[in-house]
Amino acid sequence: MGVGSFIEMIYHPFSEFPLVARPDDPNWQDVTINFLIALGAYSIGDCETAQIYWDHVQTGMEAILVSSADVTYSGQLEQTIAYLHFYRGNCALINEDYPLAVDYFEESLQIYEQNGFDYRYGMDATINLAWALSQLDQTDQALAYLDQAIGSQFEWVQAHALMIRALVYAEESNFEAAYRDLNESERISGDELLTNIERIQFLILEGDYIDALAEIDRLEKNVAAPQALFFRALIAYQQEDINLAREYFEEYIESTPYGYMTNLALEYMEVMETEN
Repeated sequence: MGVGSFIEMIYHPFSEFPLVARPDDPNWQDVTINFLIALGAYSIGDCETAQIYWDHVQTGMEAILVSSADVTYSGQLEQTIAYLHFYRGNCALINEDYPLAVDYFEESLQIYEQNGFDYRYGMDATINLAWALSQLDQTDQALAYLDQAIGSQFEWVQAHALMIRALVYAEESNFEAAYRDLNESERISGDELLTNIERIQFLILEGDYIDALAEIDRLEKNVAAPQALFFRALIAYQQEDINLAREYFEEYIESTPYGYMTNLALEYMEVMETEN
């Protein structure tokens, strides 16, 4: 099981829904409704339910492709298909099925490329593809994709890609480069909370539990961050204080009943039960 919180950084591309349902077309209505229900399930980490509704989306879009003569909606349809692959790729990441995640992200990027979308589209899939590749030990290819994103003119892309590259470096035990990228990401984004959380994660990966706990103390003094409970539990588990780890995991689950880190906490709880 992993240390922590990559899923908290998976980029969600929706500022508005790309597919506008026409009142007189039930296929478009069904696609829109099912996609939004799927996103609701996804937002609480319930990929199993999300996949059911994304299957309905896929069926609905296939019906539209066969029946719709209104080319006005073509671009929206293609963009929606790309988003469908993107979110399915994210669920594959959550389930640690990295080859499947790579397939979905590559399909999403291929749609943008084949249909002449501006290069801004697909940056989210590019970054998450890089993470999936890094988990398959294809680090050089992952870093190449991240370098591409960091070279973007958009600050949100730069900051996000730097954060993911920092994680890749940390998993390679290149902590000097990891902290450098982490600090640069914070400089661009101004997201001090996320930076502090990831700094704690890096300290745990280094095995520096004393400094990690000191950072957790500082974090809790400044902001209500339930992630601190998760990391306290993880440190206790690493130090083989199972009772304390269980106590912190239970507090975290109570404070944050949904999400990837909650599922991870539940997995740790199950492991601890088998170890007793």
